[in-house]
Amino acid sequence: MVEIWVCNREQVPSVIDEMGPLTYAHISITSYRIGEWPITIYGANCLAGLHFRLDDVDEADNNSVPINDGQAKTIYSFVKALYSSIDVLLINCEAGISRSAGVASAIACFLYKDDMAFISRTGVLPHPNRAVFWSIMRVAISSHEAWKK
Repeated sequence: MVEIWVCNREQVPSVIDEMGPLTYAHISITSYRIGEWPITIYGANCLAGLHFRLDDVDEADNNSVPINDGQAKTIYSFVKALYSSIDVLLINCEAGISRSAGVASAIACFLYKDDMAFISRTGVLPHPNRAVFWSIMRVAISSHEAWKK
């Protein structure tokens, strides 16, 4: 069973160190704010990394960009491709509370039928972004594939 770990941006290096010999994949989420760059620290046991930008909102307005269908499909395909090869799926965003928790919650839901079957490393109660959660779940539901072991 792949463990799903959520952390904030600052925690990424220490969380990677804690993994030791575990193989993992890393999803890093940043917003469209100027000056926020993706985390590109990948340890020796990182099999793949995925970075994308989205703001922590439920719908678009003049100043923010929510998750889109293409990003949701990319996340689903990324997890599907790596599931049988990794021990941990590491997901981070700036605070590790909403966007990354939304991704983790959707993945836990379609893999384990439990939307809270992930480990939050932030010390703060996660509050999954519902737009992120439902965008990924729509992709998972529409795929009609039974790929999980």
